[in-house]
Amino acid sequence: ISECLSSDLTTWWISGPNSMINGLGREFVEFQMGSQCELRRLSRVGVSIPPLPAGPLSVREFVLEAPAVGKKGHWKAVSVVLSTRNVSGMQYFQLPPPGIDVDRVRFTCLSNHLSSFGPTDTYRSVGFFTVKFDGN
Repeated sequence: ISECLSSDLTTWWISGPNSMINGLGREFVEFQMGSQCELRRLSRVGVSIPPLPAGPLSVREFVLEAPAVGKKGHWKAVSVVLSTRNVSGMQYFQLPPPGIDVDRVRFTCLSNHLSSFGPTDTYRSVGFFTVKFDGN
């Protein structure tokens, strides 16, 4: 899982088998942004994927989630649903100003690229090369 933050394009994170039925689901990787209870402001997120035809499992839609205040164990969306393009290289997504203040964040995958072509029983996981978070 440490490869999620690596710029090495020979490794990538892939969810477990059958975790994204028809290419759809809610698979996440959780990141600690600093020491516990210390907030960090995030202004954008970047993600790198292998484009089609090499990357049918590449994340297509995702959302950022953070712990819900006062609701231990609950998470809430802190971004709109974001969509990757079928291109190589780092794709950046600006978060609404002033950004989000979090100590932890989940990068929650909602679909893979092949799901945009309709239901598939073949590609039932999701993945990406790298995730990068930038602050103000």
